[in-house]
Amino acid sequence: MTSFSVDPDQVVLNQFTSFHLLAEGNKGHDALFAVIPSLYASARSTSPCTPAILAMAWILSAPFATPSQRMDAARQKYGEAVAKLRDALKHHPTAKADDALFTVLLMFMLENITATAKSMPDPRFHIKGAITLINLRGSQNFASDVARKLFHFVKITLTALPAWHKTANTRFSDEVIEADRSASTSESPTLGTRLGDVAFGIAVLREKLDRACLDPSKPQIVREIQQRNRILDQRLMAWRISVPREWETFSFVSPDERKERLKYNESARAPNWLGYTASYPDLKTVTLLNSFRMHSITIQVIASRCTNWIAQHHRVDRPGSEMSVTENVTTAHDSSIEVKAQEVIRAMVDGICASVPFHLDKLALNGQTRSLGSHSPGEPSKRIDPSELDPTASNKNQSALRGAGPPARRFMLLQPLVVAYSAPGVPADQKRWILGKSLEVAKQIGMDEEMVEKVFKERSS
Repeated sequence: MTSFSVDPDQVVLNQFTSFHLLAEGNKGHDALFAVIPSLYASARSTSPCTPAILAMAWILSAPFATPSQRMDAARQKYGEAVAKLRDALKHHPTAKADDALFTVLLMFMLENITATAKSMPDPRFHIKGAITLINLRGSQNFASDVARKLFHFVKITLTALPAWHKTANTRFSDEVIEADRSASTSESPTLGTRLGDVAFGIAVLREKLDRACLDPSKPQIVREIQQRNRILDQRLMAWRISVPREWETFSFVSPDERKERLKYNESARAPNWLGYTASYPDLKTVTLLNSFRMHSITIQVIASRCTNWIAQHHRVDRPGSEMSVTENVTTAHDSSIEVKAQEVIRAMVDGICASVPFHLDKLALNGQTRSLGSHSPGEPSKRIDPSELDPTASNKNQSALRGAGPPARRFMLLQPLVVAYSAPGVPADQKRWILGKSLEVAKQIGMDEEMVEKVFKERSS
C-alpha cells in the first residue's frame, strides 16, 4: 500500500474554512473573519497574518488532535505571528499594511481564548497597538473593502468593550476622524455602517471627556461634551427606530414558570433568566442589536459622568443661596439625566440578557446542522494519522472545544455579556445570572473558566 503524509496545518485550515469562513464570514456575520480569505490568499511569505490565522485554525478546527496538542500547535503559530509582526512593524509600508492591523485584532481574540488564570490576558496591549496602527494608516483605513471592514470592526466592536474604556490614550488622530467623516458622506449607508458611525462618534467623545475631566477649571468643555452626547443619543435612538419591528419579537415568562425558575435558581451556578426573552431572524440581527445596546450603555455612562463631574467641580463650596435660579433649574435637569441614564442602562442590560437564549439556541441548531457533514472540501477521505497526533481524538475533542456551535460566535456573545456585567446599577442577582451564563459559554468554547470569571470581575471594578 502506498503511504502518504498530510500537512496538519492544511487539514485544520480546511476545517476552519468550512466551519467558520464559508459558513459565517461570507454572510457578513463576523467582519474580522470575513476578510481572512482575501488576506490569506494574498499574504506574502513574511506576512504575520498567515501564522496568526493558523493559530486560530488550530484552536477552533482540529478534531484529530487532543486539546493539549491543539494548544501546543496554536502557541507555536502564535509565537511565529508575534515574531513576524515585530519585523513588519519596523518598516512603515509593512506596518501600514492590512495584514498587520488584522494580526493585532486577531491576537486580541486569540489571547482571550487561550489565556488561563495564571496568564491573564491584557487586552489593553492589543487595543493600544490597534489604535497606533489605525492612526499610522490614516486615510488608508478606507482605501479598500478589507481596510474598511477592519476599521468597522474596531468602531463597532472594540470601542464598546470595558477594556477599551480602561485603556489610556485611545485617541483617534484628526486625520482618521476626518477620513471617517468623508467616507460616511460618500458611501451608501446601511444599518451596520450607520451604527458604526455613531459608535465611532461615541468613542471620540469619550476620549475627549477623559481629557476634559483632568482640568476642573474648564467646566464649559464638559458641558459641550454633554450636549454632543445628547445629539449622539438622539442619533442612536433614531437608528433603533429605523430597525424593522419584526426583527425583534418578545415573549414573557408565565407566573408558574417564573416560580419554577426561582426555585431552580437558589442552587444553580448558571440560573435561569427570569425576564422576557427575544427572538430574531438570524444571528447577524441579534449581534447588531446587541452592538446597539453596548453603545447605548456607553452613551448613558458618559451622560452620568458629565453630570457627576459638573456637580462635583462646578458647584463645590457654593451655598445654595449663591446659586442663580438658572443653576437651580440646571441641577434639577442634571438629576433627571442621571435617573434617565440608569433607566436606559437597565433596559439595555435586560435586552442583552433577553437575547442570550435565542443566541445559544441558534448556535446549537447550527452546530447540529454542520455536524451532519463535517467533511471539508479538499480534506482527504482517509483518516489523518500523523505519528505525532492522536488519531483517536475524534469528534468529542472538537465538540468539547466548539460546543454545539462555532466558538467564534460564542466568543462574540461574551462581549455584550461583559458589557452588561460591567454596567453600573445592575442588580446582584442579574449579575450572577450574567456571570453564570458567561462561564457556561466559556466552558463550551474551551476557555479557562477561572480566567473568565476574573476578567468579568476586573472589568466591572
